[in-house]
Amino acid sequence: SNKLEEKKKLQENLRREAFREHRQYKTAEFLSRLDAEFPDRSTRQIALRDPQSSAWSELLEFNRQQQEEERIKAHQAEHRRVNNVFLDRLQGKSQPGGFEHFGGH
Repeated sequence: SNKLEEKKKLQENLRREAFREHRQYKTAEFLSRLDAEFPDRSTRQIALRDPQSSAWSELLEFNRQQQEEERIKAHQAEHRRVNNVFLDRLQGKSQPGGFEHFGGH
């Protein structure tokens, strides 16, 4: 079970790294497209403040999705942590020499 957990952690870290690289690529692509559409800096700043701008909307949606994914992952991680603590306690109580033999609960 420890090896499986390590494998899951490794896969999660690899997935996060791939996601981070993809996000950096997409951000660079977005900024490049924005520079091409608005070569003048002052015009670009106006476009960034315009919520109707499709590029701005796209960026806001991307950020919202990213935050939601992170919230879900954090929630799942907390569930796993609580479940593991529960199972560890349960296993410790059911084994000879478990918690009850040391005055634990």
